[in-house]
Amino acid sequence: MPRDEALSNLRPTVRIRGLEMPVLDRAILAMTAREQVGGLASLELTLVDWSSAPDGRAGYAAAGSDNPLKLGAPIEIYCGDVRSPQQIFAGRITALEAESPRQGPPRITILAEDALFPARRIRRRRLFEDASPADIVRAVAQDHGLTPEIRDGLDAPLAAWAQVDETDLAFLRRVLASVDADAQAVAQTLQAGPRARDRRTERELAYPRDLLRVRITADLARQAAETTAAGFDPLTGEAVSATSADPELGPGEGRGAADILAAEFEGWQAHLGDLGALSQAEADALARAAQGASARGFVTADGLAMGDPGIRVGSRVALVGVNPMFENAYCVTSAIHRFDREDGYVTEFIAECAYLGAGA
Repeated sequence: MPRDEALSNLRPTVRIRGLEMPVLDRAILAMTAREQVGGLASLELTLVDWSSAPDGRAGYAAAGSDNPLKLGAPIEIYCGDVRSPQQIFAGRITALEAESPRQGPPRITILAEDALFPARRIRRRRLFEDASPADIVRAVAQDHGLTPEIRDGLDAPLAAWAQVDETDLAFLRRVLASVDADAQAVAQTLQAGPRARDRRTERELAYPRDLLRVRITADLARQAAETTAAGFDPLTGEAVSATSADPELGPGEGRGAADILAAEFEGWQAHLGDLGALSQAEADALARAAQGASARGFVTADGLAMGDPGIRVGSRVALVGVNPMFENAYCVTSAIHRFDREDGYVTEFIAECAYLGAGA
């Protein structure tokens, strides 16, 4: 297939207010769509801002009352095979930037954020009593007109959650991080659940076929054999303490950091000194969440793959063709979908695994 035709088949497609925009598709110079743990996906889309009419007239494309590129307009980006493209971004235009370069045609860049954009702007002071993390997700979703989709595992602990001059997004992130969970906006749905159980999609990436490059690191520097938490229960008047038990480690197999530390360094213990638990259940949850999140970050892969709209935060990717010690199943924590007219469509990702494989 000629390069121009192959590039055309991989070019992102744009929808504004739900309508396909072939004229904008052809004008795309570059695209970057980002998502990460914690939610709030973003888009940067650069277009040629010049058009010619059949009658010979020419001028700026993004101008006039019929210009679809308006602040606040809903925008969607689709990537992949043109016969069955997949949505990689849905949100609203939050900024527009016009550029008139010294050489080349004028450009216009669209900046957009997903449905959590209002949640990062609105600050509140409120208290949720005897509420679970799932209750917090439902409340934030309702506040912003989103449909909650909550996986099992967020019904405990029941606690008092105070939002004190925090944005709704910061509050949501803090609550979910305390139980090792995450939330992502998918169109108008707010999906939430334990991070270790994420299985948004599954992919095999083989080097050098579709895994173009990767750097994989196993690092003990921030690992611990166990994690402890402590606090004071004001209802019982007693101190509470907990040691991480059975943390959720996610995909993969092999030797974990805790096993290696116990065998080679007599183990190290981490203590959550800055988080005061207010009940035994909260102490248990904090210790378990911190140990699980840390352990899953033992092995990290920073890679570049052929463009694949199925690589998303929460996806599980099997890396093959790399050093056997690092061949394993990983969970994606960051995904960046890029397109330009020189390199075409590629996907950058960061993924993590709690285990070292064969020969570790």
